Amino acid sequence: MAKRYKITIKAGTHVAGRKNPGAGSVLTLTDKQAEQPLRDGAIVPEGQSTVAPAAVEPEADKQAKQPARKPAAEKPASND
Repeated sequence: MAKRYKITIKAGTHVAGRKNPGAGSVLTLTDKQAEQPLRDGAIVPEGQSTVAPAAVEPEADKQAKQPARKPAAEKPASND
């Protein structure tokens, strides 16, 4: 049975052997035709976000990639 899939921005010039009409366009593909493009993130089932799950970083990874903060410089003691 054929299902509808939305093309993502990750798709190349061709999707499932067809010329890519552009991100956001919808193709009707069989399960077999959709296997590889789904793995590549080139398509998502219609109604699902076009942001591929692999492209979303877990919050812990985002924090680990942030550079460490330098300690605040101490203010010189005033001689009052």
